[in-house]
Amino acid sequence: MPYAKTSLRAEQRAIREKMRGYGLDYRHIAVEFGRRYGLRPRAAWRHAYGWSLREAADRINARAAEAGPDAERGTVAMTGPHLCETEAWPGQVPAAAGRKADGRRPAPYLLALLAGVYQCAVGDLLDLADYEHMPPADRLILGKAASPEATADPGTVTSAPSGNDRNGTPPIRPLPAGNGRRPYRGDGGASDPGSGPAGNRPERALVLAAAHESSEHAVRAEASNIGEATLEQLDADVSRIARDYVYAAPLPMFAEMVRVRDRVYRLLDGRQKPAATAHLHLLAGVLCGLLANASTDLGHRDAAAEQARAAWAYGETIGHDGLLAWTRGMQALIEYWSERPRQAVRLAQAGQRHAGSATARARLYSVEARVWSRLGDLAEASRCLRAAADARDDTADGDYLHDEVGGVFGFGDAKTACYAGAAWIHLGQADPGLEAASRAAELYASGPAPLRSYGAESLARVDIATAYLIRKDIAGAATALRPVLEIAAGKRISQLGDRLAGVSQQLAGPGFGGAREARDLIEIIGAFRSGTAVPDLPLPGPPSGL
Repeated sequence: MPYAKTSLRAEQRAIREKMRGYGLDYRHIAVEFGRRYGLRPRAAWRHAYGWSLREAADRINARAAEAGPDAERGTVAMTGPHLCETEAWPGQVPAAAGRKADGRRPAPYLLALLAGVYQCAVGDLLDLADYEHMPPADRLILGKAASPEATADPGTVTSAPSGNDRNGTPPIRPLPAGNGRRPYRGDGGASDPGSGPAGNRPERALVLAAAHESSEHAVRAEASNIGEATLEQLDADVSRIARDYVYAAPLPMFAEMVRVRDRVYRLLDGRQKPAATAHLHLLAGVLCGLLANASTDLGHRDAAAEQARAAWAYGETIGHDGLLAWTRGMQALIEYWSERPRQAVRLAQAGQRHAGSATARARLYSVEARVWSRLGDLAEASRCLRAAADARDDTADGDYLHDEVGGVFGFGDAKTACYAGAAWIHLGQADPGLEAASRAAELYASGPAPLRSYGAESLARVDIATAYLIRKDIAGAATALRPVLEIAAGKRISQLGDRLAGVSQQLAGPGFGGAREARDLIEIIGAFRSGTAVPDLPLPGPPSGL
């Protein structure tokens, strides 16, 4: 199944869960991450657990505090930047204020703490480069810890002589045996009621260890970087953008879409409960859909297609039919504007499988009718227009995207009439085309300002002008185009320029015999499309009845 581009953290999470599902432990995961991502051993182990630098540093500090205060051992104040440097040593790390450019050598005591936190042997945290660059004294300490004669297991580091070593490292105190595992209260300690000859200590330790691990994992599962208030704000942001876009200039709105989308992406890189993750995926898909629509209006159809594929991937991931239906319609329109009508028909029909609301069905049938008309198929276009009209009369429940969010995602009577007018005009049917396009323009002009889609209304007026040209009425066409030619430069969407180019081609055809009125209107349209000042040329007066 296609997916949107995922973060590295999400990719590693998926690999980790897959390997754990196969029964592989964290040592296998660390080895796989080291191979796959070129990580040093200490970084590979941290990523195997899915911890950030700060999360791992907090666990290291907690591990050091578990043994209680000890003046001989000293204290550990680990930070994320410090841990980053110890992971990279002896390689290169980005130089920054307070950091050494060649990393920071991990002392044996710190390696012992890491082994306890990651529940591994100290040797698992080292590679050849570490041994080649560490001082002989450190190798001697680590060698004794790993030798057969050592009383501790491979995850334990034995004590160094009293006092600090030449690098200022505090003396080493042995950590508990058990491959560096945390000293649970069931492992035979004096306070364990199951200790002693009468107690089954290995069994109790195993059972309690499993309980502790379950508890710790549950704590991580409960953790969330997002609350209800944040989700509500994101919902409000998305709804506002979808509604404002119908009457706002595309470019500033595009920047706002990117801002909110990036906030959603940052939250997805963190940890949240599954329901919140699905909610964020829906918001990400909706925002990618908005970006696809805006990219089309700005004339970047390849980018629009890529954004639409991302929206589809999010919708498929969470199984959201409303998003899937709308996205297929958007993809069909992109193909339609890109002169690939056969592919557009297939996409519109594919979307109908996911259309669970009347609004979604009316939109997809209207899109399909528009495409069939481009192909010159009167029968199929008529069938789809009837189906769209029937869907508008349906009382089926609405869906979140088409009916609750609305705005760009809505498809009311005005939009239905607009698409019908475009279909009839493509088929050369002036009378039904003029009727439908005129109704669309009237509904937009008389409706509430927040619902007045200037883009759709302008395209409907271009269709009205085209219908008049089919009737050989230049004056009617010019009058219909007056509001369109007054649109501000920032709102001149790409589709509008394409449709006006078609009007110019009609005016330049043999049907108008090079009339002065036709030449004047061609000049005005050319200036509008180029973004230059529209010449102040006299246009014919309005025809009767318009």
